[in-house]
Amino acid sequence: ALGVVGAGISTLISRIVMFAAFAILFYRSIHYRKYYVGYRRGQYNTKDILSLNKMGWMVGLQMGLETALFSISGIMIGWLGSIALAAHQIMIAISTLGFMIYYGVGAAVSVRVSNFYGRGDIVNVKRSTMAGFHIMLCLVLAACTIFFFAQDVIGILFTTSPEVISLVSSLIIILMIYQFGDALQIIYANSLRGIGDVISMAIISFIGYFLLAMPVCYICGFILNLGITGIWIGYPVGLTLTGIMLCGRYYWKLKNTSYTDNALIVRRRGVLDSGGRCAGMYYGVIATVDSYMTTVADDITRLCLGKAYAVSYASHGAGRMGQTHTEVRVYTHNKAGAVCSVGKACAAVYVRITHKLTCIADYGIAAAASGTAAYNRI
Repeated sequence: ALGVVGAGISTLISRIVMFAAFAILFYRSIHYRKYYVGYRRGQYNTKDILSLNKMGWMVGLQMGLETALFSISGIMIGWLGSIALAAHQIMIAISTLGFMIYYGVGAAVSVRVSNFYGRGDIVNVKRSTMAGFHIMLCLVLAACTIFFFAQDVIGILFTTSPEVISLVSSLIIILMIYQFGDALQIIYANSLRGIGDVISMAIISFIGYFLLAMPVCYICGFILNLGITGIWIGYPVGLTLTGIMLCGRYYWKLKNTSYTDNALIVRRRGVLDSGGRCAGMYYGVIATVDSYMTTVADDITRLCLGKAYAVSYASHGAGRMGQTHTEVRVYTHNKAGAVCSVGKACAAVYVRITHKLTCIADYGIAAAASGTAAYNRI
């Protein structure tokens, strides 16, 4: 038995296996083939790297601040003794189960919000957030029901110490209270990520977790002598206030975006759609011209072969069969007539090409004028 070292080794192996599984899924699965093609064609550039770092660091800071709240408060609880620390670890293990389920819903909300926000569809952005919040409330209700009826049993699953079991049972009520605040901050933090407002999210998290929750934990735990119960009181206070601030920021951002930035996004999207149609027309023109030119090339090839065959037949007739000059001339004239027919077909093809290109040019001029007018309106 390797004990704690074995647990660390197993965690490391599981992380490596997860990475390999995701890589295989991305590179081999047919469902991700279109994304893989874009990935292969993409190039590293400074602008995208800086943009991703700017957003990634802020998201990481927000998550780190929340984790730091529980870690630092865990140190405070360690000052109270081993029994309090054991009860705290059990409660953290139980609350993490609910947190991960909430966070899965929050991640889905972030994807949906970013999708609709990129389209400029603010109505469905709000609907996605509210739908996620309703789902989260149902999960909170289910979790609180389980916690309430199992509050005397949860501690027994982890330890046989009566003191720890009793302390865990007393903290379950606080755990139930802060489920709402936890769900609230997860939904609106992920919604803010979806619209790209990650800097304000990090600032609000700092205010809620460090400037509000942390002092409450210390004051209630040590100044008011409430012990571990007082420290845990800081959790629902910090999570709920942070969730309220994130909610306010989110709807304030959407209120301003819906009449300014969103209108610009919709207009630009219209211009891009027009550009896409023009690009499609351009490639259609290339395909059409290529088809015509292929036909012309085939006709010209037949023309050249016709001439060669005419001369060859005339020479052969005059040299090997002793035909008269008049017969040769008649024979050559007939072949030349066939060649002329091919030439007339080529001329007709050129006429069709000229007419087609003239129509395309007129349409291109109109499309360019329309696109310029749309861009000027932006």
